[in-house]
Amino acid sequence: MKQKILLLTLSAALLFSTTQCAFFNAIGAAPGRIKGEEARKKISEAATTSDFIYYVLIEGTFPSTGTTLTSSLTPVLIGIKDDGYYLEKDVDKCVDAITTIGTFVLSPFLVGLLKIDCDIQEDKAFMDSPFPEI
Repeated sequence: MKQKILLLTLSAALLFSTTQCAFFNAIGAAPGRIKGEEARKKISEAATTSDFIYYVLIEGTFPSTGTTLTSSLTPVLIGIKDDGYYLEKDVDKCVDAITTIGTFVLSPFLVGLLKIDCDIQEDKAFMDSPFPEI
């Protein structure tokens, strides 16, 4: 009898933990994932800051409206969707590339266009895509 109770308890605990992970992944609340809106905002801020630093400190001029426009297009070039979910470490890696390579070597626009360290793929939720894409 004790073995049956132990088996039922362990089965229930296993079932609860697996469904809980699937539920949190499906709603995007899993740790290490951020919503597309937040990813776009982080990348846009990094691109705008990099453009500003490049033009003010390196070129000695003030950024133009066209520069600001290209900074806001960087997340679009990378392919960020507002309703998608992305791995936070990939977004942070892209932000780092934009702030370093985009400031001192290329522009943030070119970093996004060439996808240098910014090849961010949408993280499919468990319920939406149970099998990895090939």
